[in-house]
Amino acid sequence: MRTLSGLLAAGMAACCFALAPAAAQDAGAGGFPVPDLAGVWTGAYKTLRWNGAAEGTLQFRVIEQDGPSLKVEKSWQLAPGGAQGDVGGQLLSEATEPMVGVIGFDGRAIYLAEEGDSGVYTGRLTGPDSMELVYFEPGKQATAYRVQLRRSD
Repeated sequence: MRTLSGLLAAGMAACCFALAPAAAQDAGAGGFPVPDLAGVWTGAYKTLRWNGAAEGTLQFRVIEQDGPSLKVEKSWQLAPGGAQGDVGGQLLSEATEPMVGVIGFDGRAIYLAEEGDSGVYTGRLTGPDSMELVYFEPGKQATAYRVQLRRSD
């Protein structure tokens, strides 16, 4: 009887160790929940572009979220006189661009990539309705800035 109970205990322990990694992946690292980012996020920013400096407003609209995966529409508008941004080879003072992204395993990190362009955002949630992001776009029309966004709805 002791041998049978020992075998059962060893078998149960082996099953627990075998299943533990799968359970951890479903919950995320440390079991952090995936936050709901639905809504409109806005903020003011200053940028240094390859062709000069500019100030403007930035708006992200989360149009779809599937767990940690995001589909976002980014709209931006520059103040008059600022260095225009390059979108698809055109210099513009305002544009709307599609992006995709993901929420990190810690439930706070955010990573976004522009569709059809090489711009990338990295950042983190600083509260339920606020985030900090850093943007960079390498290459001939290089751009970089940081922005704080707040959710408005």
